[in-house]
Amino acid sequence: PAAPFFEGGVTVALDGRDLEPGDRLHLVAVAIDDSPWRQQSSSTEVILRVPTVSEQRSMARSLADSLAARALQMAQQEKRLQQNTADASRSRDLKGGGRGEEQPGGAKTDGSKASMSFQAAEKARQLGREQQQMGAKIDSLRQSAKELENRLKSAGALDSALSNRMRDIQKMLRDAMTPEMQKQLDALNKSTERLSGTEAQQSMEQLAQQQQQLRQQLEKSAEMLKRAALEGAMSTLRDEAKDLADAQKQMAN
Repeated sequence: PAAPFFEGGVTVALDGRDLEPGDRLHLVAVAIDDSPWRQQSSSTEVILRVPTVSEQRSMARSLADSLAARALQMAQQEKRLQQNTADASRSRDLKGGGRGEEQPGGAKTDGSKASMSFQAAEKARQLGREQQQMGAKIDSLRQSAKELENRLKSAGALDSALSNRMRDIQKMLRDAMTPEMQKQLDALNKSTERLSGTEAQQSMEQLAQQQQQLRQQLEKSAEMLKRAALEGAMSTLRDEAKDLADAQKQMAN
């Protein structure tokens, strides 16, 4: 007979358990088979610990610093991508090295309408892929900014001003990849499929302009995240100093 197995998962709800910072929740999974002997097996114990308030403050500060650095790094990457796109738009390979395209009957078209080389088409496609990958990174950064907002809230450091700033950051990152940029990426992809050098050149020129705007958005986001990190750090450190002072008073009494 086949060996018994279990495939599935169990969700353990934490709501309603009144867990406080520093509490531990011990979990053990017990499996009982359907044989007459009701044999059972237990998993290794897993301990879930709710971070203390001090740990939550420390994690919030660490995440805030990390996100500010990530946003700045992404702005630098977008700047290089913008430059590569602008350089590619000026490449002679987009027009077959400046030669006209051979037509039936031996006639040649104007060089400005010549088909692009395969290498130029592949390079243009790669630039488009890199921009799409950057879009995924930006969305990941937005999700991390939401996580930071939640951590600041858990640490008791999210006042109304900082809450508004975090929402502004998330909106800026959500709107960073504009419909216009996606339109240019689609146009670039189509032009490379047709090996149309003229169309690819126009698409990359306009894409480079969109990339410049995106870079500026990322630089602004990095600055806002840096300021949010500073405000969050000041708030959490102030709260920790207060807690320490209260503890010392209790010890003195």
